Amino acid sequence: MLNFNKITRLTEYLLGASALVGIFLFLQLYMNSELSDPDIWLHLKTGEYIMQNKTIPKLDMYSASTAGKTWIDHSPLTQVIFYWAFNSGGPDKLIYLSCVVILLAFLLLFFCIYKNKSTLSLCVIIFALSVFASRIRFNIRPENFSVLFFCIYLFILTRYKNKKFVFLLPLIQLAWVNCHGFFILGPVIIATFIIAEGLKRSKKLPWEWSDIYPINKNSYRNLIIIFLLSVLTSLANPNGIEGALYPLTIVLKTFGHPNAIHGLILELLPPWKLHLGQALPYYLLVFVSFVSFLFNFRKINFTYLLLWLALLAISFNINRNIIFFNCLACLVSADNFLRSNRQLPEKLTAHNLLLVIKYAALTAIILFSADYGWRMLNDRYYLFEENRLKSSLLGISNYYPDKATDFILKNKLPDNLFNTFNHGSYLIYRLYPTNHVFIDGRTELYDNETLKDYFRMLYTDASTIDNLLKQYKINTILLSGDLILTEDLTRHLDKSKDWALVYLNEDALIFVRRLKSNENLTRQLYVDLNKQEIKKADLKKIGFCKVIPNPHIRWARLFLILGAEQKAELQVKEALSILPNSGEANAILGKIYLRKDTPEQAYQYLRLASIYAPDNILTLDALSDYYLRINDKKNAEKVFKKITQVHPKYAQGYYLLGLFYLNSGNLDRAIKYLGRATKLAPYSTKYSNKLKEVIAQINDL
Repeated sequence: MLNFNKITRLTEYLLGASALVGIFLFLQLYMNSELSDPDIWLHLKTGEYIMQNKTIPKLDMYSASTAGKTWIDHSPLTQVIFYWAFNSGGPDKLIYLSCVVILLAFLLLFFCIYKNKSTLSLCVIIFALSVFASRIRFNIRPENFSVLFFCIYLFILTRYKNKKFVFLLPLIQLAWVNCHGFFILGPVIIATFIIAEGLKRSKKLPWEWSDIYPINKNSYRNLIIIFLLSVLTSLANPNGIEGALYPLTIVLKTFGHPNAIHGLILELLPPWKLHLGQALPYYLLVFVSFVSFLFNFRKINFTYLLLWLALLAISFNINRNIIFFNCLACLVSADNFLRSNRQLPEKLTAHNLLLVIKYAALTAIILFSADYGWRMLNDRYYLFEENRLKSSLLGISNYYPDKATDFILKNKLPDNLFNTFNHGSYLIYRLYPTNHVFIDGRTELYDNETLKDYFRMLYTDASTIDNLLKQYKINTILLSGDLILTEDLTRHLDKSKDWALVYLNEDALIFVRRLKSNENLTRQLYVDLNKQEIKKADLKKIGFCKVIPNPHIRWARLFLILGAEQKAELQVKEALSILPNSGEANAILGKIYLRKDTPEQAYQYLRLASIYAPDNILTLDALSDYYLRINDKKNAEKVFKKITQVHPKYAQGYYLLGLFYLNSGNLDRAIKYLGRATKLAPYSTKYSNKLKEVIAQINDL
């Protein structure tokens, strides 16, 4: 018969193995998500250019605002690989390729920490935390190759640093330097091993630190040679020494002089500015890895400590770096806990308690992976034009303005295009060389003044916008993505005699400058809102499944922005016929009735919006307007405050709260919140002018 200890060991092993399978299934499904990354298209287009022209571009050719400027393309090899996959097998092959790269990277990471069957459960728990903490970086991008090469470095340097196998590292560095700009991490890792070993040899480190994982004399000399070879191979890139120094240039720019758009890009924000749900696994891993050092403080691996501190610093500054810290923290935590494993029963008063914690953690990993997998496999959204449900796995997202780009190409709209930041890469892929964008995701390429002008064209006063559009010789404007971002510019262009609306759809609006050379074009394509039909819902084709009417809601919002309130009302009612409990649709309808000065009718829909989407910005905006209409200042103030709490990056919320206090006679609070609005949107003259007005009012008093 099996004794109790054998049963518990077998149970622990089976739970660990099941959890490990669950983690890799989670990874696979996450990486099989549909193509939705905003920057992937630039890489595909550049890969196509390299394949067709047999040369790597060194000057910018995609953007009208930076044409001819030096551009260091730091991912040419990845771009060629991505283009080959996409061109030969479509988006699914590209998705599978990226999935394999990430799976291989984390498989190597797991083998860095796994020792034997008895350590499986602990290794799996730490590994799971590392994977879950890295999920915000899982996407289809050249960075995936950096993650793979980083894990290869860790695998070789932890398993084979005393063997000749380490001489593969310069060859890996040669590939890395042509795949992604994070290649600098390779020499940094080797240098850290060399520095740590040198200190262990020359200095008396605390406790037993000098004796942990020593490197023999020959291996130490080999590491120095490999470091020098890795530095030399880093020069083997299309831009030579300039390309090798490129990562350092970007780091200095980021830390010293961040550009105007730096604080608005999600991946460039520090983790502590992210939503707690996104950053929590990272914080847990930081805590666990820190505790592991305390737990094993007498026998710390000094090399790991130096790497941990360095990667913690860069990950805490920019969240795009956290995946590298997570991989190292996984290695560090496992190493510290496993080397002190024999002391665990003495340090914890009850061995059974440790066993229960392991069982609970492994079970939680299994349940989470199973739940996530089930939800991903069943996650679908409705494509109204095709009358079918689409899985959120594989394929291309409907996030991109594909119909708008078709329209530009078909009608040969004039060059020099103004566009929103997030879709610049997609427009490059679809429109180059016929049309050139104003901006795209290569933030390091654009000087600060150009980036500031981008925001000025979105937010400033009419005369400044017109002057900038003339300065950059903009002839076509494509506004896509977030309607809140483009709302002010849309209204200005619609009222301007210099611009004609030639395209209106849920994916974008397109305006063309009224010039003599464009006269026939603007006359033939001009969109007459009075003749614009609303988007109907075919409920029979939709059937009995729950469908989110996003296109109908977006149409309603567009009509409302353009002043066509009657059409907006009809359109939003179509949305409600599809999904009566749509919070957004009810909020829009409430807003329309407020504009009609019928607050009683507005209340009916705002009540529903507050039930179904209480934190939605449209709901809160309309609700605050409602309370002001009925002179309920107490509740209006509560809603304004809620906007700033739930949406702390929404400048308009602080502006509205500032106006509320201004109208209430509380000038100090008015300045406080108008100041916050101005800080969040420094290029909005609406906010800054109002702030100056209030300050002047106080000075007069």
